[in-house]
Amino acid sequence: EGLTLAAGYFTLTDSKDVGSTELDLTASYALNDNFSVDIIYSDVDDKINEDEFENTRVFVNYLF
Repeated sequence: EGLTLAAGYFTLTDSKDVGSTELDLTASYALNDNFSVDIIYSDVDDKINEDEFENTRVFVNYLF
């Protein structure tokens, strides 16, 4: 209870048939009504703009 998992996959092809992809994995946990933590991992392979990277972000949310 309080745990949410999500996955997203995005593909894009330009007019020259060059492709790019992005994979996003998310885990969110609500400890109670006021406090939650979100962790997001992204893996981007952007051949259109010749960029490739991975990143992980952590968000801590507190409502008051």
